[in-house]
Amino acid sequence: MKLLTFLATSSCIPGATPGSGRSAHRALKVQAVSAENGAHAPSTGKDEAWKKNSILYEYGSAAKPRVQPIPVQAFPASLHQTGDSRVVHLDLSSDLGMDYPATAPNMLASFVRIRSGDTLEISEAATSHAFYVIRGSGTSLYWVHDGPLLKYLGVSPTGLRFPPALYRQKDLVKAVEDIRSEPGAKKKNRIGVLLGNTATPQTKTLTHVLWALFNILPAHHTQQPHKHSATALDLAVYAGKNVYTMMGPDINSEGAIVDPVRVEWSTGAMFTTPPGWWHSHHNEGDEDAWVMPIQDAGLFTHQRVLDIRFAPIEKAKLKFNRITGATFDGENIKLPGNGALKGNKVGKAEAKVAEGAGAADLD
Repeated sequence: MKLLTFLATSSCIPGATPGSGRSAHRALKVQAVSAENGAHAPSTGKDEAWKKNSILYEYGSAAKPRVQPIPVQAFPASLHQTGDSRVVHLDLSSDLGMDYPATAPNMLASFVRIRSGDTLEISEAATSHAFYVIRGSGTSLYWVHDGPLLKYLGVSPTGLRFPPALYRQKDLVKAVEDIRSEPGAKKKNRIGVLLGNTATPQTKTLTHVLWALFNILPAHHTQQPHKHSATALDLAVYAGKNVYTMMGPDINSEGAIVDPVRVEWSTGAMFTTPPGWWHSHHNEGDEDAWVMPIQDAGLFTHQRVLDIRFAPIEKAKLKFNRITGATFDGENIKLPGNGALKGNKVGKAEAKVAEGAGAADLD
């Protein structure tokens, strides 16, 4: 076997910072050195220093490393309702084992309070910023950005990735009400609109990183469980009494969440939904409720790993003894050797649920 050397390095220049006048990256020179008859290639003088940074893990013990989980956490509306003008970071970095503010590994959510007549300057290095006006004409804002992702990568934004977009409440509400009035709307997994941008035609997301849904939860209605790999930072836009979300990592053979955690909705409050957790929304009250989750699903969709799954579909798959992967699309499975499997039973089941069919209709 030919002996090879593996090297991992960065093109970033240590100490280079945005605005310093120094380029933040450098060219990497790659040179092949021939070593005849088993002789070692000449040392560069850095070999031993670099070797000290290398670690080898046995595959079975490290293939699924134990990282600190994203907790289920609620942040009350009182954080932005009174007091001086300020930014309140909804920071879970200590839970996540991160040394910079973050609500999730890729996102930081904050409440921004601005008193009448005040001006508040905010500055964060991020490629995407989302602002939702909670109260007034900017009195309280819900702000989410992808700054933690950039800090993790050690990069700075270098240019615009999408044009600014404005979504007015009256337009959002009308679009949702139009969907709600359609036949079979109550059978839909969620009754809402995804906020898109002209720059994201493939992912159909708010930005290339962020995703947002404006969703209504009608009175006396339950929205069935689904799950996805992206973290959700859910703002309760409006909620009356007895409105809540049930969530947990597992569902049973009937599609019900096992030992769920219950999170109560409160107008103007935010709560986290961990990635991969099944979650259903419940409104036992007499008023419609509204929620706006913001996720890093733009990035996950681009990477083909969003893996959104719906409990009725997963229940139906059990009938076909099928376990599917994260990139399964149900309608057109690419199979090595024999092309594509089209029109399969599982795909038809997915299509039926997408049209709003209940689990009982999949028999």
